[in-house]
Amino acid sequence: MAPGLAALEMDTEGGVDYEKTDGNPTRCVRVMNVFDPAKVRDLSDSEYDEWKDDLEDDVGNEADRKGRIVHLRAKSSDDCGSVFLCMRTVSDAIMVASAFAGRYYDKRQLKTEYLLEDDYVERFPKVGPRLKKIDALSNGAGAGAGAGAGDSGDGSGNGTAGAPAPVASTMPYLPMAAMLGGPSSIADMYLN
Repeated sequence: MAPGLAALEMDTEGGVDYEKTDGNPTRCVRVMNVFDPAKVRDLSDSEYDEWKDDLEDDVGNEADRKGRIVHLRAKSSDDCGSVFLCMRTVSDAIMVASAFAGRYYDKRQLKTEYLLEDDYVERFPKVGPRLKKIDALSNGAGAGAGAGAGDSGDGSGNGTAGAPAPVASTMPYLPMAAMLGGPSSIADMYLN
């Protein structure tokens, strides 16, 4: 069991809901009751843009302390007043869900739930390629021509099954967003 998971499973008062994933955490978290959707719908376009930027910055700054954010989006059309987050790892998502569950934001108690990654990608299609790149990097793919999970990395395809491809030690440091071909800063990620 992942660290912190036992505490989350027992935290029914805090509002972590595992129904969407049959009890298994995923990289995708929905933080509910963050705002009143009825009030947001009454905002002018410029007020809405400012509100959304502020809210995504607030949630993003807190989530960024707990893990690496792949995607963040506040959805005013959501009836539960939700902010959706996709984290780089399940461990990061567990930390974020734990940090938000049961806390108060703007006098509203927050509730969190994990979402199936396929459902999240269906809702936010641009996230799919990012997750695939993260998975490929995590599995050692891309370290050599034809290298993939279970490949020796020499391009022959005759590697040891299940063994990760070797990673070149001379690989220069690049920010994760640059490796993923994404935005150049965390703030840019929130706006995509």
